[in-house]
Parts: sequence; structure tokens; C-alpha cells
Amino acid sequence: MGGMVLLACLAAGCSGSYLVRQVAGQVELLSRARPIDEARTGPELPTGYANAFEEIADVLQFATDVGFNVEDAYQTYVDLEGRPLVSVLVACPPDSLAPYLWWFPVVGSFPYKGFFDRRAAHRAERLLQDEGYETYLGQSSAFSSLGWFPDPVYSSFLEEDLADRVDLLLHELTHRTVFVTGETRFNESLAMFLARKGTARFLRERGELQALARYDSHGRDRTRLVSELARCGDELRTAFRSGDRDARLRERKRILGELTERLAQTSFESERYRRYRQLDWSLPLLISFDTYTGDVAALEEQWLASDRDVSRFLGRLQSGEALGPLLPPR
Repeated sequence: MGGMVLLACLAAGCSGSYLVRQVAGQVELLSRARPIDEARTGPELPTGYANAFEEIADVLQFATDVGFNVEDAYQTYVDLEGRPLVSVLVACPPDSLAPYLWWFPVVGSFPYKGFFDRRAAHRAERLLQDEGYETYLGQSSAFSSLGWFPDPVYSSFLEEDLADRVDLLLHELTHRTVFVTGETRFNESLAMFLARKGTARFLRERGELQALARYDSHGRDRTRLVSELARCGDELRTAFRSGDRDARLRERKRILGELTERLAQTSFESERYRRYRQLDWSLPLLISFDTYTGDVAALEEQWLASDRDVSRFLGRLQSGEALGPLLPPR
């Protein structure tokens, strides 16, 4: 979700009601932030959260040591009181995998739009549906301000297990460290890739071998899922070359149905990924996954060129040495 808060900070110079609402939502969240030292000793803190705060401090030290831009991030705490942090809207035509794009000052175009206000998200979704777009409205437990604000720890972070919490923090810190305007797929894919590499190293160095084994299992399951989604995407793109709209829609239904059947037969190791068999797969949902998967082969190539070292990889990205081979031609 990199960039959402940056959008909000630009609202003072923009008449768009969306940005004004984002400012209100962000200000409301930041106004509730408390120093972590104060929050961790509060009587209302759920059992286990104090340990989670200590783990977050360890992750931030690790991230600083290997070269992520941490600065003043994650030094405060916001209790969401069980509410979702952000609603995320994705849309596309019913016979195309070309996402609806929203454009914002400074950060460029995005294939999703985030909302602090769930009701506003539903209104925006209905407007797109009225225009004939297919939509998916999901939720996100985190986003990055790209360093424009001191991102707080949200209570949703503390509900994750150790490996997922490390992954989430490193993902968002990647956005603060390396961000290319207008290249959402690259930004999100890089954040996911670096988070996985960094999390595995963090868990190994801490001797969290059981957590690492579960994390690796989820990684293998994700590879299985992404493989099936990529196959489905390729089949849909081929089908959508037809000039007959009715034929495109028939093929869309067939291909998505076959995806569901294949996932039902896929041997996932974890319950987390077996749940994907139950999803009602749609084009916007496929686009959401594709945004985060990117060109893994190219990322792996640059990772190997960095001697499989997080610090060196970050340095080569920041210097631009590793960016050229990873970014699409302009």
C-alpha cells in the first residue's frame, strides 16, 4: 500500500474530495498514536502484545543494520479497536486484465485506490460498477507513508505471528527505502521479494527454526498459487484477443472455473493457502495478486548479483545499479 499517506499530504493543494477525506483519515489515526513505551505498560494491552512490541524493536534494529530506511518509523502505537485499517479498491473491464488506473500527484498512477472510510470505498465501488467495471474491494492491514510521516505500529500488526509481522514490517520499510514513481507492480513486487529474503534471514539469525519452517512452507504454497494464477492470466489474455465480446465473456467464465478446479486439486501444505480454494475468483482479484508477484526471475537474478545479501541488494537498488534490469522499458 505504499504511497497512500503521501497522497493525503498533498490534499492541501488539491480540491479533490478524495484527498481531503484521506487527510481527515490520516490525521484521525495519527492523533490516536501513543508512544510504544506508554502503550506497552497500559492495563488494556492484550496478553502477548508486550512481547510483540519487543520483537518489533528487534526487527527495526535488524532493518537498520542491513540498510532499510527506518528513521522514526514504528515508534508509536495505534489501537484500531478491531476495525480494518484500509479498504482497497481494484477494478477492470469484465473482458480485460487491464486495470483501472488512478493518477495522483507526485506518485503517479496506481491500479488500486485506498480508503480509510469503508463507506466511501463502497460508494466508489458502486460508481465503477455502474460504469460497467468489475470490482474487488479488499482490506489491507498496513501501508507506507514512504517516509513522509512517522508510520505507527497498528494493533493489526500485533495480531500476526512472528514471521508474518517481520514480513509485514520489512515490506513496508522497503517502500520507505526504494520507491519508483508510477511503477506500482515493481514497487510491490520488490517489497514482497525483499521482505521474504529479509524475514528468512531474521528468523535464522534468531534461531526461530519452527517459525522459519512454517514461513518456508507458506512460501512454497505461495509459489504453487502464483503458478496457477499466472497460467490463468495467460489463458485469459489469449482469450481476450477475440473480437467477439460474448465469446470473451464465455471464455472468461470457463477459464476462471478451471482455475477453481485446479486449485481444489493443488496440494497446499498450509490451511492458509487451502482457503484460496474457496475464493470467488474474478479479474480484479487476479490483478491484485499480479501487482505483487512481478518478475521474480529478474529479481532473483539481481539478488544473485548481490551475493544473496540484503544490504548489498539494497545498496545496488539505491545507487540505480540494479534498477535498470528490473524496470520495464519506457
